[in-house]
Amino acid sequence: MSRIVVQKERVINARPEKIYSVLSDYKEQRPRMLTPNFIDYTVEKGGKGSGTVISYLLQAANRERAYRMRVDEAVKVGC
Repeated sequence: MSRIVVQKERVINARPEKIYSVLSDYKEQRPRMLTPNFIDYTVEKGGKGSGTVISYLLQAANRERAYRMRVDEAVKVGC
């Protein structure tokens, strides 16, 4: 099985609470951050934080694979 590693770093001038709020919003905010590689991104249940269920197709390295996952609440560090 091949392994793909992608990294991106950026400093965002915002309060940690705001960043956490945006990252935990899978219905409105998260889709705005996704690259075109994420196809048919769908929130199946919830939409905010823990318990949210999402699905999508991911195109990468000349492959397309379906994903479906349930979100566990991220641990707030330094908030």
